[in-house]
Amino acid sequence: MPKTSTIELLAIAENAIHAISAELRPKAEAYFASPETTKFFKERVERLNALRAELKDEPRFAIHLLGSSQNGKSTLVNVLLGRKILTEGHVGACSAAVVRCRYLEIDGYRMTVRYVSQEDFLSKLKDGLKDAETALSGEESAATAGEEIRKALGRFIGFFGIRDRSPAQIVEFCKQCLVRPEGITFDEFGASREIAVEDDAAVAEHLAAQGKKAFVVEECVLEGRFPEWAPQMELIDMPGTNDIDPFRTEVTEQAQSKVAGLMLITKGTQLGSDVMEWFKQTSILSEIAESTERNQQRVMVVRTVIDEQPLENVPEDAPSTWPFLEAHCREQEAHFRRQLRQLVRDKFADAKLVARLDEFVNSMPVHFVSAKTFRQLSDRGLRTRVRDNPYKPANLEMMSRFLRFDEDTEKTGIPKMRRVLQESTEQYLSTHFLRRMQSHLESEVGSVIDFFRRQRMGAELGLAGQAEAYREIAKHVEAGVTQFLVETDDSERLLGQIESSFHQKAAEILMHAQRGFQNPLRWRMEVWTGLHWRTMRALGSKRGWHTTYDGREYHIQGDLAEIYCEQLRATWVQDRDRLIEIICGTKLDELIHSIEKIIQEARGFALAQDPATVRFVDERMADFGTKATLQLKALREDFRKSTDDYESLRARLTPEIREILSPAFSLIGGEGGTGCAARMRGHLQSGVHNSLEAIHNAVSARVLKNWEHFIKQACTHTEVFIRFIKEWLAGLQQLPVPQSNEAMENRRQHAVEMTASAEKLLKPQP
Repeated sequence: MPKTSTIELLAIAENAIHAISAELRPKAEAYFASPETTKFFKERVERLNALRAELKDEPRFAIHLLGSSQNGKSTLVNVLLGRKILTEGHVGACSAAVVRCRYLEIDGYRMTVRYVSQEDFLSKLKDGLKDAETALSGEESAATAGEEIRKALGRFIGFFGIRDRSPAQIVEFCKQCLVRPEGITFDEFGASREIAVEDDAAVAEHLAAQGKKAFVVEECVLEGRFPEWAPQMELIDMPGTNDIDPFRTEVTEQAQSKVAGLMLITKGTQLGSDVMEWFKQTSILSEIAESTERNQQRVMVVRTVIDEQPLENVPEDAPSTWPFLEAHCREQEAHFRRQLRQLVRDKFADAKLVARLDEFVNSMPVHFVSAKTFRQLSDRGLRTRVRDNPYKPANLEMMSRFLRFDEDTEKTGIPKMRRVLQESTEQYLSTHFLRRMQSHLESEVGSVIDFFRRQRMGAELGLAGQAEAYREIAKHVEAGVTQFLVETDDSERLLGQIESSFHQKAAEILMHAQRGFQNPLRWRMEVWTGLHWRTMRALGSKRGWHTTYDGREYHIQGDLAEIYCEQLRATWVQDRDRLIEIICGTKLDELIHSIEKIIQEARGFALAQDPATVRFVDERMADFGTKATLQLKALREDFRKSTDDYESLRARLTPEIREILSPAFSLIGGEGGTGCAARMRGHLQSGVHNSLEAIHNAVSARVLKNWEHFIKQACTHTEVFIRFIKEWLAGLQQLPVPQSNEAMENRRQHAVEMTASAEKLLKPQP
C-alpha cells in the first residue's frame, strides 16, 4: 500500500471505515456470529476512526523565513503566493507580525488577523514601563535616555500615536494607560477579523511596521490556492532578525524554540551574524544531529535580488552575462556552506555529530533568486511591452534585468525553489507522519482480511477432517512460544539489562557534563559581569531574563540549562539512539526470528504426522513474520513520536535553575546607589558559583527522570508487542465447532467470498 500523501491515506482510511461498516461487519456478524466477532470489528472501526481524525488534523511543514530587515523576504513570499499581498519595499521593517501562509482550496485569498489579548497587552506595557523608567532615572544623557525609552515602549508609542511627545510625556502617558486600561480606545483585543487582501491600506495597517494595528496583531493567517504550493506546506514571514524594536524582536524570539524548517535569507554575499546567531540558537541543528532519519531538506539558504549583483571581468562582446552570474553564484554557494560548517563546529564539540551535520550542510539546498525579475518576466503583457520598447527610459533597467537571465524565468531561481519546497514538504511529512500513519493503516486493513482467511481455513480444516491434527500442531506452537515468552519474562527480561546499564551510563554522562561545565560557564560569566548596570538591574528584577533596547537577549537560567544540555547532548543522543535500536530493533527482531523457528519446527512436525495438514499450517502460521514486522514498524513510529525530544530537557531545567538563583536575582534587583554595579556583579558571581552543586543536582534529577520515562515507554512498547504475539497465538486455535458438512461448506464459501470481498474493498488496485 505504498502511498505518499495524506489525501491518499485519508481516502484509504475512509474507504476502510465505509467498507467495514456497510458490508464486511454486517456479513461477518451474520456468517460468523460470536461475541469475539462483534468485539473485533468494533475495535477495528474505532481504531480507523481515530486514524482518520489524526489524518484530518495532519501536521504542517512550517518553514520560517529568517533574515534581516530589507532583505527581500516579503517580496519573495509574494511571488510564491502568486500575487503581491504583503507589504514590500518600505524603509525599515516591512513585516511587524508573524504571517502564516497556508494553502486552502478556496476561491481567491483570505487573510485573518488575531489581535493580542488585553491581558497580554497590559502585561507587556508594564514590562516596557519598567525598562523606560530605569532609563529615565539613569545616568545617561537625556538624548540617550530618550532613545532607550522610545525603544522600550516602541510598540505602545506606535499604537497610541504619541511619537511626537517627549520621553517623559511618553512614560507618563503609558503609565496613565496602565492605571486606567478602560481608557484605551481599542475594543478588539483578543478578537479575530478578516482583512480584504485587495485593500492595500488595511493590509499595511495590520502588517507593516508603520501601521497602528500592526502593534496589536499577534498573528496573521493568509490562505488561498497558491500556485505550485504543497498543500501541507506553511511559509511563515517574520520581522527581521536585526530589528531593534523590542516588540518585533520578541516575535522572532518566540519562533526560535521549535522550528520545523528554515529559509536563511540574505541579499548580500554572506549570511549576517544576526541570522547565524538566531539559527544557532534554534533546536533544528540539534534535532538533525540526533537522528539520521531527520537529516532532510529542512534548511535552505536563499540569496535574493541577485539581479543587482555587480559582475566583474565581463567582456563587452559577451553574448550573455548569465554564465558569469551563474559562476558567481556557485562561488557564493561554497562560501555559504563554509559559514554553516563553522557554525556547526562552534555549537558542537563531538566529532561524530559534527561529521553528521557536515553531511547535512553539504547537501542542503542553496538558492539564488530574483523574485522581482521573475514577477516581471511572468507578466506577459509587461514582458511584451518592455521587449517592444527596450530603449525607452522606463524600460531600460527592466530590460537589463531580463537580459541578465536570458529572459528565462527558470534562471531567476523561483521555479526551482518551488519544486524544492514541494519535495521538502513531502520528504518531511513522509519521515515524520505519513510513515507512521501508513504502518497503522496497513496493520488494520491486514487484520480484517486475515479474520476472513482464518474463517476459511477453519472450515477447510473441518471439511478435510484434519481439524484435530491441526489443533495438535497449533498446541505445539502455542506451547513453544509460551515457554519462550515465560523464559524472557515478557518485557522484564528484555529491558532489565537496558535499565541496569542505563544507571551506570547516566552517571558517566552526568559526571562528564559537570566537568565540562566550567569552561563555557566561565565565558558566559565574563559576558554577564561586563554588562551595564541598568541591564544587570533588569536581569535581577526580571529573575534572570532580559532583552536590551538594542535587541540583545540575556537569559541566565536558559543559558545555564543550555550549557548543561550541550555537554549532555553528544553522549546522550548516541546512547538514546542505541537504546531505541535495542528496544525497537534487535531484541524484538530476535523474538520474531525465534518464533519463526518454532513455526518451522511445527511445519516439520506436521509433515511427519500428517503431510496434508502442512498446507493449512503454512496458510495460518507462515505469515507471522510479515505480520509481526508490520506491527513492530507501527509501534516503532509511535514510540519515536512519544519519546521526549532533547530540547524539552532545557525547557524543564530553566525554571528549576531560576528558582535556585532566585535569591541572587532578588539581591541584584534591589540594589541602588553608588557602587551598585560592583555589588550587583558580586551578587551574580557568588549566586552562580554557590549554586553550582544545587544546579548540578537539579540537572541530574531531571535527566534521571527523563530517562526513567524513556524506560517506562520502552516497557509499554514491548508489552504491546508481547500482547500482539499472545493474541496471534489465541487466533491459531480459533476453529469452528463441529458442524454438519453442509454447514461447514456454507461457512467455507462465505469465508472465501468475504476474503475476496475484503481484499477488493480494502486494497483497491491503482
